[in-house]
Amino acid sequence: MNLLLSMMLSSNLLFILICIVDFICGKQFNSNWKSHMLKISFVMAVVPIVYFKYYFIMPILSFLKVSAKHSNASFSGTDLLVITAPRGVNITLSLKWEIIIIFIWFVIGTTSFLLRVYFYLKQNKLARQSMTIVSQSKILEILYRHKAELGIRKKIVIYTCKGEFTPFTCGVIKPFILIPGNLKEKEINYVIHHELCHIKYHDNLFIFIRLIVVALYWFNPLIYLMDRFVERECELACDELVVKTHDLSERYEYANLIINFSILDNKSQDPLSMFFCKKQNCIKERMYYIMRPKNMNKKAKLASFFIALCMILCSSLSAFAYEVPSNAKVSEANGKPVFIDSKEVIEFHTSNNVARDSYNITKILFEHQFVGKDGTVYNAENLTPNAACDHNYVSGELTSRIKKSDDGCEVKYYNAKRCTKCGAIVKGSLIKTVTYVKCTH
Repeated sequence: MNLLLSMMLSSNLLFILICIVDFICGKQFNSNWKSHMLKISFVMAVVPIVYFKYYFIMPILSFLKVSAKHSNASFSGTDLLVITAPRGVNITLSLKWEIIIIFIWFVIGTTSFLLRVYFYLKQNKLARQSMTIVSQSKILEILYRHKAELGIRKKIVIYTCKGEFTPFTCGVIKPFILIPGNLKEKEINYVIHHELCHIKYHDNLFIFIRLIVVALYWFNPLIYLMDRFVERECELACDELVVKTHDLSERYEYANLIINFSILDNKSQDPLSMFFCKKQNCIKERMYYIMRPKNMNKKAKLASFFIALCMILCSSLSAFAYEVPSNAKVSEANGKPVFIDSKEVIEFHTSNNVARDSYNITKILFEHQFVGKDGTVYNAENLTPNAACDHNYVSGELTSRIKKSDDGCEVKYYNAKRCTKCGAIVKGSLIKTVTYVKCTH
């Protein structure tokens, strides 16, 4: 769960940085730059870039001998810890609860995702039943010309259908464009050019990534805001590319075509297709950028590259701060597996130089002993408290050592207090458990 939250935090942080940059100097950057940055923020929400640290950065640091070697490891019961022992694998209580939360999380997200995919398949099936392939040479000539201009090599089929509806592009591997049968030649030119821009920018593939992100982080309102922003910027980026070489009168015709399609009530619009115009799109903003397209100069392009790089690096810091759950391999005592309670701290010693460890400064002289604040060690075995004693307790630490059958031992440390008069010891809460692979006491 921490991994998913760190990915979500990185994605949200990049989105916030994009909004800040857009607010401060958005007039200098075009919609294509913003749409690509928003797409990167969505990708960061599903790609665990933290593993780049473990599989690329850490091996390099290890090769350069930058990282230190640790022979001992200390864990708390609240840590996400996987314990591998001869009789099986155990996990800490914190990790168990995290697994339960993740399971509920994924059930809700997966259900949402599958419902949307089902709706898409259903609408796609209904649309295909009434579609007919376009074979007119004029329309195919428009398709081939714009494909060559945009550098698209995929095979793309154009279908037509009766009735009034918004044209759309569907499919990732084998994309197709569906257009109404009552369009004029110039309108078909604008529509095909716009839909091919979606294919060039891989917007149909990105729709699936958006759905996965929304399904994963369904509880985060910022994700829905990101989804609306990226859909808007994708449309603006395509509009920007379409009108790039058009004069003012042609841009006016293109804008008027979008307004006409926005009036239509397209109830069959599915969430996995890129439509020429949707009602929820900001029509006013599209009109503004169509009539006044942004053209970035070389300096703006270079600045946008370095700003994008800095933003991505800054937003990645939270992901790189994530630590994967630890895996500790331990032995067992008398066939009993090792468990760590939520209030327990356990330290595993894997070498013979444990005497240098801070927990082993006081020598263990007895199986059960009391260590006072001054370091004095008292035998704590078989001590019966004197009922008639007027106790005078001093604080200290109680140590209990349990030998294992595999030459190892386990030492438990407790808060305790000892009567200075009768020697009675009252055991308190457990502080930590130290497991030694080989007993050196």
